[in-house]
Amino acid sequence: MDTRSADPTQPSPESRVNRESDPETFWNGDDSSVAGAGGEDQPTAASAAARPSNPPSPGPSARKSGRDLPAAGHGAPWRLSHMMLLIVAVAIACWMGVTLGPLLIVIAVVAAFGALVTAGFVAARLRVTRQDALLAILGIAAEHGMPLGPAVSAFADQFGGLSRRRVANLATQLELGAPLPDALERPRRVVSRDALLLVRVGHDAGLLSRALRLTGVARATQLASWSAIATRAAYLLAVLLAAEFVLTFLILPGRPIPDRIEAICADFRVRLPLISVETLRLLKMIGENAPIVALIMLTEFAALIYVPLSFGGWMNYRVPIFDRLLPRRHAALVLRALSLPIEAGQPIASALGVMAERYPARWIRRRLAKAALAVLRGADWIDSLWKTGVIGKAEAEVLASAASVGNLAWACRELADTAERRQQLRIQVLTQGLFPFVVIAVGLVVAFLCLGLFLPLVTMLQALMES
Repeated sequence: MDTRSADPTQPSPESRVNRESDPETFWNGDDSSVAGAGGEDQPTAASAAARPSNPPSPGPSARKSGRDLPAAGHGAPWRLSHMMLLIVAVAIACWMGVTLGPLLIVIAVVAAFGALVTAGFVAARLRVTRQDALLAILGIAAEHGMPLGPAVSAFADQFGGLSRRRVANLATQLELGAPLPDALERPRRVVSRDALLLVRVGHDAGLLSRALRLTGVARATQLASWSAIATRAAYLLAVLLAAEFVLTFLILPGRPIPDRIEAICADFRVRLPLISVETLRLLKMIGENAPIVALIMLTEFAALIYVPLSFGGWMNYRVPIFDRLLPRRHAALVLRALSLPIEAGQPIASALGVMAERYPARWIRRRLAKAALAVLRGADWIDSLWKTGVIGKAEAEVLASAASVGNLAWACRELADTAERRQQLRIQVLTQGLFPFVVIAVGLVVAFLCLGLFLPLVTMLQALMES
């Protein structure tokens, strides 16, 4: 009696080990567990004679389990269909090169530029998603008193490349005992600078989990506000750059288009229309100031690259022009950060000092430093923030009323949410109201240039028909 298995139809542990360790034996059917349908331990002579000399190909289930996959590090082999598609793509590229000539280079540059900008927005959005997920995991771990290092290490396994190395570096810093604010600052661009500020203030106040939750609320509102500006700004910059590239082609040195048009009209003794005269004068003026025009185009190109970077948190939404136009965003971040030491019952002066050193915007840091110095000298912190321009008068009055009834921390968070909602509403009104007029203005400029360059041809054709 065989004591290896109580059930003769089930394979024994030894047979499983042999089957996994010797694939050839498994495919040849030499394992006693799969030799016959009767569950006998030893194969019969008939079954041995009936075995094929070559092992059969593995079934679908075996292929799914990885038995028939190529070695690690090698991709799937090229098939004939792949080669045919490659030949077709090369043939189309050669045909376009012969047919279009130099124009193909221009089309390729424009397409590559558009793909680069689109990839920038996609990469920025993925970066924001990773940052939000990391902050959410840290918040859950901190709220339940779990070690942060293993949680971040498990999160790093979901990514690859540079993102994985940064998150793994963060996990290493946490496992070595570094505080979370210091660990987040060492790997660059793991989270936004706004999140770093809230984490720093929350850690000092002993409310780390609440600070991590507040970072998610702040990021969601900021993305909604900035995306309304970023997408429209990118569109306008792309249109302007395309128009300027066309104008650059028209005024290339050697034989610019305006000189050719004037020479042709002079040969035909045709008087140019007024709009054509002004258009040609404008093109000549652009050609005479080519360095200034090139500097403007480079500035627009840098701004177009800057938009997706700021959208993804690389530049912390600090666009030099728009940052001054969005003061409510800074007031919301300051109030949201101050709610943490207020809730913990800690002095406001120390929190203002930390924010004066680590706030992302330099001009806000200067104002916070003045407010912190005034508080150290005995002034009220609400009046100090109002007088330095960090918060508005209405917000100062609400905070004073909330301080008298003892719900100051709740009032700070509510005022921050209200400020961001009002700012988002204003941005939507401005973008949806002004954007069509800007598009119409750009369209009028393009129409002016097209008419100025096309009307001479119409005038010459009319003169030829009359003659």
